[in-house]
Amino acid sequence: MFYPNQTRFNIQNALFLAEASSLAYKEPSVCENMVLNKWKFKNFGFFDKNETQAFIASTNNAIVLSFRGTEMNKIE
Repeated sequence: MFYPNQTRFNIQNALFLAEASSLAYKEPSVCENMVLNKWKFKNFGFFDKNETQAFIASTNNAIVLSFRGTEMNKIE
C-alpha cells in the first residue's frame, strides 16, 4: 500500500516504490495486472518509445511514474 500524504520517510512507501522500479522491467500485461488488481490503482499506461520503457499509474491521490534503467547490453 502507498501512503501519498506522508511527509517523512515511510518504509512501506519505500518498499512500494522499490516494487514499482522492479515492475518496470516486467511485461506490460504483468505491470497492468499488478497495478490494477493488487495495488488497486484506477489508471495504468505503459510506454515503449525509442528504447525507453516506463509505466504510469494513478489514483485520485497519487501518481507513480517508473522508468526502466540502462540496458547493460546496449551501453555505447
